Amino acid sequence: KTAIAVMLIIQLTRSSTQSPNLEFLGKLFENNLTRARTTVILQHHEDRNCELQDWNRRETATLRLNQLARVEMKKYFNALSVGLVCIGKDSDLSLVDTLAEIFDQMRHVEVILWIQKEVTQEMLQRILHQAKRNEYLQILILEVSREQGEILSAHCFCALPNSQIVQVDKMAGFPKVPFDFTGRVANVLPDYDAIDYQSIKSNNLSQHFKWLNGNRHIILFAKKYNLTLKSIPSPRNDPSAFNVTPDILMTSQITSTKMDLKYLNPFDLHELKVVVPCRRTRTIRDILKQLDIKSSLLYILPVYATFVVVETIILMVTHRINGRAFQLTSLYNSLLNLRAIRAILGLSFPISRRANPSLRQLFLAISVFGLIFSNFFSCKLTAMLTKHSHYPKVTNFQELRASDLSVVVNAKVRAYIENEIDTNFFNETIIRIYEVSPTENARLLLLLNDSFAFIVVSDRWSALNVYQNSKGRKLLCESKDLTIIHGMPKMHILQKNSIYDWHISKFLLRIHESGISNHWLFQTPYFIHKILNTTLDFKPRGKEVPLRIADLNWLWLFLGCGYLFATFVFIIEITLRGLRKWIK
Repeated sequence: KTAIAVMLIIQLTRSSTQSPNLEFLGKLFENNLTRARTTVILQHHEDRNCELQDWNRRETATLRLNQLARVEMKKYFNALSVGLVCIGKDSDLSLVDTLAEIFDQMRHVEVILWIQKEVTQEMLQRILHQAKRNEYLQILILEVSREQGEILSAHCFCALPNSQIVQVDKMAGFPKVPFDFTGRVANVLPDYDAIDYQSIKSNNLSQHFKWLNGNRHIILFAKKYNLTLKSIPSPRNDPSAFNVTPDILMTSQITSTKMDLKYLNPFDLHELKVVVPCRRTRTIRDILKQLDIKSSLLYILPVYATFVVVETIILMVTHRINGRAFQLTSLYNSLLNLRAIRAILGLSFPISRRANPSLRQLFLAISVFGLIFSNFFSCKLTAMLTKHSHYPKVTNFQELRASDLSVVVNAKVRAYIENEIDTNFFNETIIRIYEVSPTENARLLLLLNDSFAFIVVSDRWSALNVYQNSKGRKLLCESKDLTIIHGMPKMHILQKNSIYDWHISKFLLRIHESGISNHWLFQTPYFIHKILNTTLDFKPRGKEVPLRIADLNWLWLFLGCGYLFATFVFIIEITLRGLRKWIK
Protein backbone atom coordinates (compact mmCIF):
# COMPACT_ATOMS: atom_id res chain seq x y z
CA LYS A 1 0.00 0.00 0.00
CA THR A 2 2.83 2.36 0.84
CA ALA A 3 4.48 1.68 -2.58
CA ILE A 4 1.26 2.37 -4.40
CA ALA A 5 0.75 5.62 -2.53
CA VAL A 6 4.29 6.73 -3.34
CA MET A 7 3.75 6.01 -7.05
CA LEU A 8 0.52 8.01 -7.05
CA ILE A 9 2.25 10.96 -5.36
CA ILE A 10 5.07 10.84 -7.95
CA GLN A 11 2.59 10.72 -10.81
CA LEU A 12 0.59 13.65 -9.43
CA THR A 13 3.82 15.56 -8.92
CA ARG A 14 4.84 14.96 -12.53
CA SER A 15 1.40 16.01 -13.76
CA SER A 16 1.57 19.23 -11.79
CA THR A 17 5.10 20.01 -12.95
CA GLN A 18 4.68 19.35 -16.68
CA SER A 19 6.77 21.49 -19.00
CA PRO A 20 5.06 24.23 -21.04
CA ASN A 21 5.64 22.15 -24.18
CA LEU A 22 3.69 19.20 -22.80
CA GLU A 23 0.97 21.52 -21.55
CA PHE A 24 0.71 22.89 -25.09
CA LEU A 25 0.46 19.34 -26.42
CA GLY A 26 -2.34 18.58 -23.97
CA LYS A 27 -4.27 21.68 -25.07
CA LEU A 28 -3.70 20.70 -28.70
CA PHE A 29 -5.40 17.35 -28.04
CA GLU A 30 -8.25 19.02 -26.17
CA ASN A 31 -8.94 21.55 -28.92
CA ASN A 32 -8.22 19.64 -32.13
CA LEU A 33 -8.03 15.93 -31.33
CA THR A 34 -11.00 15.33 -29.07
CA ARG A 35 -12.12 12.27 -31.09
CA ALA A 36 -8.80 10.47 -30.65
CA ARG A 37 -9.03 7.17 -28.78
CA THR A 38 -5.51 5.83 -29.25
CA THR A 39 -2.14 7.60 -29.24
CA VAL A 40 0.91 5.96 -30.78
CA ILE A 41 4.19 7.48 -29.54
CA LEU A 42 7.13 6.46 -31.71
CA GLN A 43 10.75 7.23 -30.79
CA HIS A 44 14.18 5.76 -31.42
CA HIS A 45 15.27 3.23 -28.82
CA GLU A 46 18.54 5.14 -28.22
CA ASP A 47 16.82 8.50 -27.73
CA ARG A 48 16.88 9.29 -24.00
CA ASN A 49 16.12 12.99 -24.28
CA CYS A 50 12.67 12.77 -25.87
CA GLU A 51 10.30 14.95 -23.92
CA LEU A 52 7.40 12.61 -24.76
CA GLN A 53 8.83 9.52 -23.10
CA ASP A 54 7.04 10.22 -19.83
CA TRP A 55 3.96 11.94 -21.28
CA ASN A 56 0.58 10.25 -21.03
CA ARG A 57 -2.93 11.40 -21.74
CA ARG A 58 -5.57 9.91 -19.53
CA GLU A 59 -8.36 10.24 -22.10
CA THR A 60 -6.66 8.00 -24.67
CA ALA A 61 -4.87 4.68 -24.67
CA THR A 62 -1.13 5.15 -25.24
CA LEU A 63 0.99 2.76 -27.25
CA ARG A 64 4.77 3.34 -27.08
CA LEU A 65 6.89 1.89 -29.88
CA ASN A 66 10.38 2.19 -31.31
CA GLN A 67 11.81 1.78 -34.80
CA LEU A 68 11.95 -2.01 -34.41
CA ALA A 69 8.23 -2.39 -33.81
CA ARG A 70 6.03 -3.91 -36.52
CA VAL A 71 2.46 -3.44 -35.37
CA GLU A 72 -0.51 -3.32 -37.76
CA MET A 73 -2.88 -0.86 -36.13
CA LYS A 74 -5.59 -1.66 -38.65
CA LYS A 75 -6.06 -5.13 -37.15
CA TYR A 76 -6.51 -4.01 -33.54
CA PHE A 77 -7.60 -0.35 -33.43
CA ASN A 78 -10.00 1.93 -35.26
CA ALA A 79 -9.16 5.00 -37.32
CA LEU A 80 -9.60 7.36 -34.33
CA SER A 81 -5.88 7.37 -33.61
CA VAL A 82 -3.06 9.91 -33.46
CA GLY A 83 0.59 9.33 -34.28
CA LEU A 84 3.31 11.17 -32.29
CA VAL A 85 6.86 10.88 -33.62
CA CYS A 86 9.75 12.13 -31.53
CA ILE A 87 12.72 13.29 -33.64
CA GLY A 88 15.97 14.27 -31.94
CA LYS A 89 18.35 14.11 -34.92
CA ASP A 90 18.23 13.90 -38.69
CA SER A 91 18.52 10.12 -38.80
CA ASP A 92 15.30 9.86 -36.76
CA LEU A 93 13.34 11.00 -39.82
CA SER A 94 13.28 7.35 -40.87
CA LEU A 95 10.62 6.96 -38.16
CA VAL A 96 8.21 8.71 -40.54
CA ASP A 97 8.44 5.69 -42.83
CA THR A 98 8.12 3.33 -39.86
CA LEU A 99 4.92 5.09 -38.78
CA ALA A 100 3.56 4.66 -42.30
CA GLU A 101 3.96 0.89 -41.94
CA ILE A 102 2.26 0.96 -38.54
CA PHE A 103 -0.68 2.99 -39.90
CA ASP A 104 -0.94 1.03 -43.12
CA GLN A 105 -4.37 1.58 -44.73
CA MET A 106 -5.09 4.25 -42.07
CA ARG A 107 -3.85 7.37 -43.81
CA HIS A 108 -6.63 9.58 -42.44
CA VAL A 109 -5.16 9.61 -38.94
CA GLU A 110 -3.47 12.80 -37.69
CA VAL A 111 0.33 12.70 -37.36
CA ILE A 112 2.45 15.04 -35.24
CA LEU A 113 6.22 15.30 -35.69
CA TRP A 114 7.74 16.42 -32.38
CA ILE A 115 11.16 17.73 -33.52
CA GLN A 116 13.60 18.67 -30.75
CA LYS A 117 16.16 20.30 -33.05
CA GLU A 118 16.33 23.10 -35.55
CA VAL A 119 13.97 22.58 -38.47
CA THR A 120 15.74 23.52 -41.69
CA GLN A 121 14.45 23.81 -45.24
CA GLU A 122 16.40 20.70 -46.14
CA MET A 123 14.61 18.78 -43.39
CA LEU A 124 11.24 20.08 -44.54
CA GLN A 125 11.96 18.97 -48.10
CA ARG A 126 12.88 15.52 -46.86
CA ILE A 127 9.67 15.31 -44.83
CA LEU A 128 7.71 16.48 -47.87
CA HIS A 129 9.25 13.71 -49.98
CA GLN A 130 8.46 11.08 -47.32
CA ALA A 131 4.90 12.33 -46.92
CA LYS A 132 4.26 12.16 -50.67
CA ARG A 133 5.78 8.71 -50.97
CA ASN A 134 3.76 7.32 -48.08
CA GLU A 135 0.52 9.10 -49.10
CA TYR A 136 0.06 10.94 -45.81
CA LEU A 137 -2.96 13.22 -45.66
CA GLN A 138 -1.90 15.63 -42.89
CA ILE A 139 1.22 16.04 -40.77
CA LEU A 140 1.73 18.74 -38.12
CA ILE A 141 5.43 19.58 -37.73
CA LEU A 142 6.34 21.19 -34.37
CA GLU A 143 9.81 22.61 -33.72
CA VAL A 144 10.30 22.25 -29.95
CA SER A 145 12.94 23.78 -27.71
CA ARG A 146 13.22 21.85 -24.47
CA GLU A 147 15.63 24.36 -22.96
CA GLN A 148 13.44 27.38 -23.69
CA GLY A 149 10.26 25.47 -22.96
CA GLU A 150 8.32 26.68 -25.97
CA ILE A 151 7.19 25.75 -29.47
CA LEU A 152 9.43 27.71 -31.82
CA SER A 153 7.56 27.10 -35.07
CA ALA A 154 4.78 25.04 -36.61
CA HIS A 155 4.45 23.75 -40.15
CA CYS A 156 1.76 21.61 -41.69
CA PHE A 157 1.93 19.18 -44.57
CA CYS A 158 -1.38 19.00 -46.46
CA ALA A 159 -1.93 16.59 -49.33
CA LEU A 160 -4.89 18.63 -50.55
CA PRO A 161 -5.17 20.37 -52.88
CA ASN A 162 -1.47 19.92 -53.75
CA SER A 163 1.13 18.30 -51.57
CA GLN A 164 3.06 21.06 -49.85
CA ILE A 165 4.35 22.19 -46.46
CA VAL A 166 3.27 25.60 -45.21
CA GLN A 167 3.93 27.46 -42.00
CA VAL A 168 0.90 27.77 -39.72
CA ASP A 169 -0.01 29.30 -36.42
CA LYS A 170 1.11 26.96 -33.69
CA MET A 171 -2.14 27.53 -31.80
CA ALA A 172 -4.29 26.63 -34.84
CA GLY A 173 -3.31 22.97 -34.89
CA PHE A 174 -4.53 20.84 -37.80
CA PRO A 175 -6.41 22.71 -40.52
CA LYS A 176 -9.70 21.27 -41.66
CA VAL A 177 -9.46 18.81 -44.53
CA PRO A 178 -11.27 20.40 -47.51
CA PHE A 179 -13.96 18.45 -49.33
CA ASP A 180 -12.63 19.97 -52.51
CA PHE A 181 -9.54 18.77 -54.35
CA THR A 182 -9.27 22.23 -56.03
CA GLY A 183 -8.18 20.84 -59.38
CA ARG A 184 -5.76 18.20 -58.12
CA VAL A 185 -4.70 15.85 -60.93
CA ALA A 186 -5.42 12.15 -60.51
CA ASN A 187 -4.03 9.55 -62.91
CA VAL A 188 -6.74 7.16 -64.01
CA LEU A 189 -6.34 3.94 -65.97
CA PRO A 190 -9.11 3.04 -68.44
CA ASP A 191 -9.77 -0.59 -69.26
CA TYR A 192 -8.14 -0.59 -72.68
CA ASP A 193 -8.80 -4.32 -73.08
CA ALA A 194 -12.57 -3.87 -72.95
CA ILE A 195 -13.28 -0.90 -75.21
CA ASP A 196 -11.68 0.91 -78.12
CA TYR A 197 -10.58 4.31 -76.84
CA GLN A 198 -9.10 5.61 -80.08
CA SER A 199 -11.87 8.20 -80.25
CA ILE A 200 -10.54 9.95 -77.13
CA LYS A 201 -8.31 12.77 -78.34
CA SER A 202 -7.69 14.56 -75.05
CA ASN A 203 -6.59 13.65 -71.54
CA ASN A 204 -9.23 15.96 -70.05
CA LEU A 205 -11.79 13.29 -69.26
CA SER A 206 -14.29 15.76 -67.80
CA GLN A 207 -14.88 17.13 -71.30
CA HIS A 208 -14.02 14.15 -73.54
CA PHE A 209 -15.58 11.23 -71.75
CA LYS A 210 -16.99 8.49 -73.96
CA TRP A 211 -16.92 5.45 -71.75
CA LEU A 212 -19.48 3.05 -70.38
CA ASN A 213 -22.16 3.76 -67.82
CA GLY A 214 -20.27 2.24 -64.88
CA ASN A 215 -17.47 4.82 -65.14
CA ARG A 216 -19.84 7.76 -64.77
CA HIS A 217 -19.54 7.35 -61.00
CA ILE A 218 -15.90 8.47 -61.10
CA ILE A 219 -16.64 11.31 -63.51
CA LEU A 220 -19.45 12.61 -61.31
CA PHE A 221 -17.19 12.27 -58.26
CA ALA A 222 -14.49 14.32 -60.04
CA LYS A 223 -16.98 17.04 -60.91
CA LYS A 224 -18.37 17.23 -57.40
CA TYR A 225 -14.99 17.36 -55.64
CA ASN A 226 -13.24 19.43 -58.33
CA LEU A 227 -10.79 16.67 -59.27
CA THR A 228 -8.99 16.67 -62.62
CA LEU A 229 -8.74 13.23 -64.23
CA LYS A 230 -5.84 12.44 -66.51
CA SER A 231 -5.87 9.19 -68.44
CA ILE A 232 -2.76 7.05 -68.60
CA PRO A 233 -1.94 6.00 -72.18
CA SER A 234 -2.28 2.40 -73.18
CA PRO A 235 0.96 0.49 -72.49
CA ARG A 236 0.60 -1.13 -75.90
CA ASN A 237 1.00 2.27 -77.58
CA ASP A 238 3.21 4.03 -75.06
CA PRO A 239 5.77 1.93 -73.10
CA SER A 240 6.37 4.83 -70.71
CA ALA A 241 2.91 4.20 -69.27
CA PHE A 242 4.39 1.32 -67.25
CA ASN A 243 6.23 3.90 -65.12
CA VAL A 244 3.04 5.73 -64.12
CA THR A 245 1.12 4.41 -61.11
CA PRO A 246 -2.63 4.91 -61.53
CA ASP A 247 -4.54 6.54 -58.69
CA ILE A 248 -7.90 5.10 -59.79
CA LEU A 249 -8.95 2.29 -62.12
CA MET A 250 -11.88 3.72 -64.05
CA THR A 251 -13.69 0.43 -64.57
CA SER A 252 -14.85 -1.45 -61.48
CA GLN A 253 -12.96 -4.71 -61.09
CA ILE A 254 -13.65 -8.07 -59.49
CA THR A 255 -11.34 -8.33 -56.50
CA SER A 256 -10.72 -10.39 -53.38
CA THR A 257 -7.72 -8.49 -51.97
CA LYS A 258 -8.22 -7.35 -48.38
CA MET A 259 -6.61 -4.00 -49.11
CA ASP A 260 -9.20 -3.28 -51.83
CA LEU A 261 -12.09 -4.32 -49.59
CA LYS A 262 -11.35 -1.70 -46.95
CA TYR A 263 -14.24 0.56 -47.95
CA LEU A 264 -16.53 -2.08 -49.40
CA ASN A 265 -20.22 -1.18 -49.27
CA PRO A 266 -23.25 -3.48 -49.77
CA PHE A 267 -23.85 -2.15 -53.29
CA ASP A 268 -20.43 -3.44 -54.35
CA LEU A 269 -21.52 -7.06 -53.83
CA HIS A 270 -22.73 -8.76 -56.99
CA GLU A 271 -23.58 -12.17 -58.40
CA LEU A 272 -21.63 -14.04 -61.04
CA LYS A 273 -24.06 -15.95 -63.20
CA VAL A 274 -24.59 -17.64 -66.55
CA VAL A 275 -27.20 -16.15 -68.88
CA VAL A 276 -28.55 -18.40 -71.62
CA PRO A 277 -30.68 -17.96 -74.78
CA CYS A 278 -34.37 -17.73 -73.97
CA ARG A 279 -35.56 -19.71 -77.00
CA ARG A 280 -32.96 -20.85 -79.49
CA THR A 281 -34.46 -21.68 -82.89
CA ARG A 282 -33.56 -25.05 -84.34
CA THR A 283 -32.04 -25.07 -87.80
CA ILE A 284 -33.12 -27.45 -90.58
CA ARG A 285 -30.12 -29.58 -89.74
CA ASP A 286 -31.20 -29.72 -86.09
CA ILE A 287 -34.72 -30.64 -87.15
CA LEU A 288 -33.44 -33.48 -89.32
CA LYS A 289 -31.38 -34.65 -86.38
CA GLN A 290 -34.48 -34.61 -84.21
CA LEU A 291 -36.29 -36.70 -86.81
CA ASP A 292 -33.72 -39.38 -86.10
CA ILE A 293 -33.35 -40.38 -89.74
CA LYS A 294 -30.59 -42.80 -88.79
CA SER A 295 -33.01 -44.90 -86.72
CA SER A 296 -35.59 -44.74 -89.51
CA LEU A 297 -33.05 -46.02 -92.03
CA LEU A 298 -31.99 -48.80 -89.68
CA TYR A 299 -35.67 -49.71 -89.42
CA ILE A 300 -36.29 -49.59 -93.20
CA LEU A 301 -33.16 -51.40 -94.42
CA PRO A 302 -34.04 -54.79 -92.85
CA VAL A 303 -37.54 -54.56 -94.36
CA TYR A 304 -36.10 -53.65 -97.76
CA ALA A 305 -33.44 -56.38 -97.60
CA THR A 306 -36.02 -58.97 -96.51
CA PHE A 307 -38.32 -58.01 -99.36
CA VAL A 308 -35.50 -58.23 -101.94
CA VAL A 309 -34.32 -61.61 -100.66
CA VAL A 310 -37.84 -63.12 -100.51
CA GLU A 311 -38.76 -61.77 -103.95
CA THR A 312 -35.50 -63.11 -105.42
CA ILE A 313 -36.09 -66.55 -103.91
CA ILE A 314 -39.68 -66.65 -105.23
CA LEU A 315 -38.50 -65.66 -108.70
CA MET A 316 -35.68 -68.24 -108.68
CA VAL A 317 -38.08 -71.02 -107.62
CA THR A 318 -40.71 -69.93 -110.15
CA HIS A 319 -38.16 -69.91 -113.00
CA ARG A 320 -36.86 -73.31 -111.92
CA ILE A 321 -40.38 -74.79 -111.88
CA ASN A 322 -41.12 -73.36 -115.32
CA GLY A 323 -37.79 -74.64 -116.66
CA ARG A 324 -36.31 -71.20 -117.29
CA ALA A 325 -32.87 -70.09 -116.21
CA PHE A 326 -32.58 -67.22 -113.73
CA GLN A 327 -30.31 -64.58 -115.29
CA LEU A 328 -27.59 -62.91 -113.26
CA THR A 329 -28.87 -59.50 -114.37
CA SER A 330 -32.07 -60.19 -112.49
CA LEU A 331 -29.99 -60.42 -109.30
CA TYR A 332 -28.34 -57.09 -110.03
CA ASN A 333 -31.73 -55.49 -110.60
CA SER A 334 -32.92 -56.88 -107.29
CA LEU A 335 -30.30 -54.86 -105.40
CA LEU A 336 -32.04 -51.68 -106.59
CA ASN A 337 -35.65 -52.77 -106.39
CA LEU A 338 -37.74 -49.79 -107.40
CA ARG A 339 -40.98 -51.58 -106.51
CA ALA A 340 -39.79 -51.97 -102.91
CA ILE A 341 -38.68 -48.33 -102.74
CA ARG A 342 -42.00 -47.06 -104.11
CA ALA A 343 -43.93 -49.31 -101.71
CA ILE A 344 -41.94 -48.07 -98.67
CA LEU A 345 -42.54 -44.45 -99.74
CA GLY A 346 -46.28 -45.14 -99.98
CA LEU A 347 -46.39 -44.80 -103.76
CA SER A 348 -48.21 -47.07 -106.22
CA PHE A 349 -46.22 -49.51 -108.35
CA PRO A 350 -47.17 -51.83 -111.28
CA ILE A 351 -47.63 -55.57 -110.80
CA SER A 352 -47.27 -58.02 -113.66
CA ARG A 353 -50.38 -60.03 -114.54
CA ARG A 354 -48.23 -63.12 -114.56
CA ALA A 355 -47.15 -62.62 -110.94
CA ASN A 356 -48.04 -65.63 -108.86
CA PRO A 357 -50.06 -65.38 -105.62
CA SER A 358 -46.91 -65.53 -103.46
CA LEU A 359 -45.55 -62.36 -105.03
CA ARG A 360 -48.91 -60.66 -104.76
CA GLN A 361 -49.07 -61.45 -101.03
CA LEU A 362 -45.55 -60.08 -100.63
CA PHE A 363 -46.45 -56.87 -102.48
CA LEU A 364 -49.56 -56.47 -100.32
CA ALA A 365 -47.56 -56.78 -97.10
CA ILE A 366 -44.94 -54.23 -98.10
CA SER A 367 -47.63 -51.85 -99.42
CA VAL A 368 -49.39 -51.85 -96.03
CA PHE A 369 -46.04 -51.26 -94.27
CA GLY A 370 -45.15 -48.42 -96.66
CA LEU A 371 -48.56 -46.77 -96.21
CA ILE A 372 -48.25 -46.65 -92.42
CA PHE A 373 -44.55 -45.74 -92.29
CA SER A 374 -44.69 -43.03 -94.97
CA ASN A 375 -47.71 -41.35 -93.38
CA PHE A 376 -46.07 -41.43 -89.95
CA PHE A 377 -42.83 -39.91 -91.25
CA SER A 378 -44.70 -37.36 -93.40
CA CYS A 379 -46.83 -36.16 -90.48
CA LYS A 380 -43.82 -35.78 -88.23
CA LEU A 381 -41.77 -33.92 -90.86
CA THR A 382 -44.70 -31.67 -91.79
CA ALA A 383 -45.34 -30.73 -88.17
CA MET A 384 -41.70 -29.81 -87.59
CA LEU A 385 -41.25 -27.86 -90.83
CA THR A 386 -44.50 -25.92 -90.63
CA LYS A 387 -43.07 -23.82 -87.79
CA HIS A 388 -39.49 -23.82 -86.52
CA SER A 389 -39.39 -25.46 -83.12
CA HIS A 390 -37.21 -24.10 -80.34
CA TYR A 391 -34.84 -25.59 -77.83
CA PRO A 392 -36.14 -25.48 -74.27
CA LYS A 393 -34.45 -22.84 -72.08
CA VAL A 394 -31.55 -24.13 -70.01
CA THR A 395 -32.36 -23.78 -66.30
CA ASN A 396 -29.44 -25.40 -64.46
CA PHE A 397 -25.85 -26.52 -64.92
CA GLN A 398 -26.82 -30.12 -65.62
CA GLU A 399 -28.95 -29.06 -68.59
CA LEU A 400 -26.17 -26.70 -69.69
CA ARG A 401 -23.69 -29.57 -69.82
CA ALA A 402 -26.19 -31.72 -71.73
CA SER A 403 -26.81 -29.00 -74.32
CA ASP A 404 -24.48 -28.05 -77.14
CA LEU A 405 -24.17 -24.46 -75.90
CA SER A 406 -20.70 -22.97 -75.57
CA VAL A 407 -20.24 -20.52 -72.70
CA VAL A 408 -18.44 -17.26 -73.49
CA VAL A 409 -16.02 -16.07 -70.80
CA ASN A 410 -13.15 -13.61 -70.77
CA ALA A 411 -9.73 -14.30 -69.28
CA LYS A 412 -10.17 -12.12 -66.16
CA VAL A 413 -13.40 -13.79 -65.07
CA ARG A 414 -12.01 -17.23 -65.82
CA ALA A 415 -8.91 -16.53 -63.71
CA TYR A 416 -11.08 -15.32 -60.81
CA ILE A 417 -13.27 -18.43 -60.93
CA GLU A 418 -10.31 -20.82 -61.07
CA ASN A 419 -8.35 -19.00 -58.33
CA GLU A 420 -11.12 -18.04 -55.92
CA ILE A 421 -14.00 -20.49 -56.49
CA ASP A 422 -12.98 -23.86 -57.96
CA THR A 423 -9.90 -24.82 -59.93
CA ASN A 424 -11.84 -27.59 -61.70
CA PHE A 425 -14.93 -25.48 -62.40
CA PHE A 426 -14.40 -25.51 -66.17
CA ASN A 427 -13.68 -29.23 -66.17
CA GLU A 428 -16.66 -30.36 -64.13
CA THR A 429 -19.41 -27.74 -63.98
CA ILE A 430 -19.04 -26.02 -67.37
CA ILE A 431 -17.25 -28.17 -69.92
CA ARG A 432 -17.67 -26.16 -73.14
CA ILE A 433 -16.20 -22.68 -72.96
CA TYR A 434 -15.32 -20.11 -75.57
CA GLU A 435 -12.66 -17.79 -74.15
CA VAL A 436 -12.61 -14.38 -75.83
CA SER A 437 -11.10 -10.97 -75.23
CA PRO A 438 -13.12 -8.42 -73.22
CA THR A 439 -13.73 -6.47 -76.44
CA GLU A 440 -15.16 -9.50 -78.22
CA ASN A 441 -17.19 -10.41 -75.15
CA ALA A 442 -18.77 -6.95 -75.07
CA ARG A 443 -19.46 -7.10 -78.82
CA LEU A 444 -21.26 -10.45 -78.59
CA LEU A 445 -23.35 -9.23 -75.66
CA LEU A 446 -24.34 -5.98 -77.34
CA LEU A 447 -25.33 -7.88 -80.47
CA LEU A 448 -27.51 -10.13 -78.27
CA ASN A 449 -25.97 -13.21 -79.85
CA ASP A 450 -28.18 -16.10 -78.77
CA SER A 451 -25.85 -18.76 -80.16
CA PHE A 452 -23.88 -18.75 -76.90
CA ALA A 453 -24.36 -18.60 -73.17
CA PHE A 454 -22.43 -15.91 -71.27
CA ILE A 455 -20.82 -15.61 -67.83
CA VAL A 456 -21.69 -12.10 -66.64
CA VAL A 457 -21.70 -10.06 -63.45
CA SER A 458 -25.15 -9.08 -62.18
CA ASP A 459 -24.64 -5.33 -62.71
CA ARG A 460 -23.71 -5.88 -66.36
CA TRP A 461 -26.65 -8.22 -66.79
CA SER A 462 -29.06 -5.62 -65.38
CA ALA A 463 -27.87 -3.08 -67.95
CA LEU A 464 -27.99 -5.65 -70.75
CA ASN A 465 -31.49 -6.74 -69.78
CA VAL A 466 -32.76 -3.16 -69.92
CA TYR A 467 -31.08 -2.76 -73.29
CA GLN A 468 -32.63 -5.88 -74.86
CA ASN A 469 -36.05 -4.99 -73.48
CA SER A 470 -35.78 -1.57 -75.12
CA LYS A 471 -35.19 -3.37 -78.41
CA GLY A 472 -38.23 -5.60 -77.89
CA ARG A 473 -36.00 -8.66 -78.22
CA LYS A 474 -35.91 -10.91 -75.19
CA LEU A 475 -33.14 -13.19 -76.41
CA LEU A 476 -31.06 -13.80 -73.27
CA CYS A 477 -32.49 -14.95 -69.94
CA GLU A 478 -31.23 -15.70 -66.46
CA SER A 479 -32.04 -18.57 -64.11
CA LYS A 480 -31.60 -18.74 -60.35
CA ASP A 481 -29.99 -22.17 -60.68
CA LEU A 482 -27.28 -20.83 -62.99
CA THR A 483 -25.66 -18.57 -60.38
CA ILE A 484 -21.98 -19.31 -59.85
CA ILE A 485 -21.38 -17.20 -56.71
CA HIS A 486 -23.25 -14.69 -54.53
CA GLY A 487 -21.71 -11.67 -52.81
CA MET A 488 -18.76 -11.22 -55.15
CA PRO A 489 -16.92 -7.89 -54.56
CA LYS A 490 -16.63 -5.64 -57.60
CA MET A 491 -15.44 -2.11 -57.06
CA HIS A 492 -13.15 0.65 -58.27
CA ILE A 493 -9.55 -0.20 -57.38
CA LEU A 494 -7.46 2.62 -55.95
CA GLN A 495 -3.77 2.99 -55.20
CA LYS A 496 -2.68 1.66 -51.83
CA ASN A 497 -3.31 4.19 -49.04
CA SER A 498 -4.99 6.49 -51.51
CA ILE A 499 -6.24 9.83 -50.25
CA TYR A 500 -9.37 9.38 -52.36
CA ASP A 501 -10.60 6.05 -50.95
CA TRP A 502 -12.75 7.39 -48.11
CA HIS A 503 -14.30 10.16 -50.25
CA ILE A 504 -15.06 7.83 -53.17
CA SER A 505 -16.54 5.18 -50.89
CA LYS A 506 -18.94 7.61 -49.22
CA PHE A 507 -19.83 9.23 -52.53
CA LEU A 508 -20.63 5.92 -54.23
CA LEU A 509 -22.73 4.84 -51.26
CA ARG A 510 -24.83 8.01 -51.53
CA ILE A 511 -25.14 7.55 -55.31
CA HIS A 512 -26.58 4.06 -54.87
CA GLU A 513 -28.82 4.97 -51.93
CA SER A 514 -30.29 7.97 -53.75
CA GLY A 515 -31.29 5.85 -56.76
CA ILE A 516 -29.08 7.66 -59.27
CA SER A 517 -27.49 4.38 -60.33
CA ASN A 518 -30.91 2.91 -61.09
CA HIS A 519 -31.76 6.00 -63.11
CA TRP A 520 -28.58 5.54 -65.14
CA LEU A 521 -29.44 1.88 -65.55
CA PHE A 522 -32.69 2.65 -67.34
CA GLN A 523 -30.80 5.04 -69.61
CA THR A 524 -28.46 2.26 -70.76
CA PRO A 525 -29.75 2.16 -74.37
CA TYR A 526 -29.19 5.90 -74.68
CA PHE A 527 -25.66 5.58 -73.28
CA ILE A 528 -24.77 2.77 -75.66
CA HIS A 529 -25.76 4.78 -78.72
CA LYS A 530 -24.69 8.24 -77.59
CA ILE A 531 -21.74 7.77 -75.26
CA LEU A 532 -20.13 4.89 -77.13
CA ASN A 533 -21.19 6.47 -80.44
CA THR A 534 -21.76 3.02 -81.94
CA THR A 535 -24.32 1.75 -84.40
CA LEU A 536 -25.34 -1.84 -83.84
CA ASP A 537 -26.49 -3.80 -86.88
CA PHE A 538 -29.40 -6.00 -85.84
CA LYS A 539 -30.94 -8.62 -88.07
CA PRO A 540 -34.72 -8.24 -88.00
CA ARG A 541 -36.45 -11.21 -86.51
CA GLY A 542 -40.19 -11.56 -86.32
CA LYS A 543 -42.11 -13.66 -83.89
CA GLU A 544 -42.92 -16.26 -86.54
CA VAL A 545 -40.39 -17.16 -89.24
CA PRO A 546 -41.88 -19.09 -92.22
CA LEU A 547 -39.90 -21.54 -94.27
CA ARG A 548 -37.89 -20.12 -97.13
CA ILE A 549 -36.46 -21.63 -100.27
CA ALA A 550 -33.04 -21.15 -98.74
CA ASP A 551 -33.98 -23.60 -96.00
CA LEU A 552 -34.24 -26.35 -98.64
CA ASN A 553 -30.80 -25.85 -100.13
CA TRP A 554 -29.80 -29.21 -98.71
CA LEU A 555 -32.03 -30.83 -101.36
CA TRP A 556 -29.63 -29.69 -104.06
CA LEU A 557 -26.86 -31.54 -102.27
CA PHE A 558 -29.05 -34.62 -102.02
CA LEU A 559 -29.93 -34.42 -105.73
CA GLY A 560 -26.29 -33.99 -106.69
CA CYS A 561 -25.26 -37.00 -104.62
CA GLY A 562 -28.05 -39.01 -106.34
CA TYR A 563 -26.79 -38.05 -109.79
CA LEU A 564 -23.22 -38.96 -108.86
CA PHE A 565 -24.32 -42.31 -107.48
CA ALA A 566 -26.37 -43.04 -110.65
CA THR A 567 -23.36 -42.18 -112.82
CA PHE A 568 -21.18 -44.46 -110.72
CA VAL A 569 -23.66 -47.36 -111.12
CA PHE A 570 -23.85 -46.70 -114.88
CA ILE A 571 -20.07 -46.97 -115.18
CA ILE A 572 -20.08 -50.22 -113.19
CA GLU A 573 -22.85 -51.62 -115.40
CA ILE A 574 -20.92 -50.82 -118.61
CA THR A 575 -17.79 -52.34 -117.11
CA LEU A 576 -19.61 -55.58 -116.19
CA ARG A 577 -21.15 -55.91 -119.66
CA GLY A 578 -17.74 -55.48 -121.28
CA LEU A 579 -16.34 -58.04 -118.87
CA ARG A 580 -19.04 -60.61 -119.80
CA LYS A 581 -18.40 -60.12 -123.53
CA TRP A 582 -14.66 -60.58 -122.98
CA ILE A 583 -15.27 -63.81 -121.00
CA LYS A 584 -17.54 -65.23 -123.74
